Amino acid sequence: MGLSIGTKIRASADLVRMDLALGAGFFLVAGEILAISGLPPMNQVLPGFLILFFISGFCKYLQ
Repeated sequence: MGLSIGTKIRASADLVRMDLALGAGFFLVAGEILAISGLPPMNQVLPGFLILFFISGFCKYLQ
């Protein structure tokens, strides 16, 4: 009997430690806001958030 897709997603999230990856992404956006004293354009915020999110998640996956 195979595992459900929900079980696989939960296991992947536990492995990556989503809370740490999300925190890293939010701190990057907070740093951008502090650096330019305002909200940067979304075409700058979204790629920065996603890149740091995936790098942090991948690093936790390797450990």
